[in-house]
Amino acid sequence: MITYETGNPHFGGRTVVQLSAAGEVVVELKRDDENIDFDQKVDPAVHRELLVLLKEACRRVSHLPELTPVPGETLVRLRATTPSETIHLRFWSNQRWRDPVLDQLMSHFERLAVATSGGVVRF
Repeated sequence: MITYETGNPHFGGRTVVQLSAAGEVVVELKRDDENIDFDQKVDPAVHRELLVLLKEACRRVSHLPELTPVPGETLVRLRATTPSETIHLRFWSNQRWRDPVLDQLMSHFERLAVATSGGVVRF
């Protein structure tokens, strides 16, 4: 399972995307006191591709300087659990512009959230 979280529930909404190895996608949008859930199935290859990107991002993000967040920026959290390992990655959303792998990883999850929600979730 890979879990991606970004946003602020009190400012635009917090989006949580969960993707299983079998390709099951659950997207939760948390806005103030409102929670909206969406689900769909995708090709399991999507999970494998994102897991590879996440591992590469973990190697690369350790070299990025720790930034002070700017107004409107959010903390992005990713967690992947496989039978052999658990991977955690946290970074400020603006750091995506400093590393193409982080940007690619976030873009994949954003597209997955938008597609699963039928366009309700927006970034």
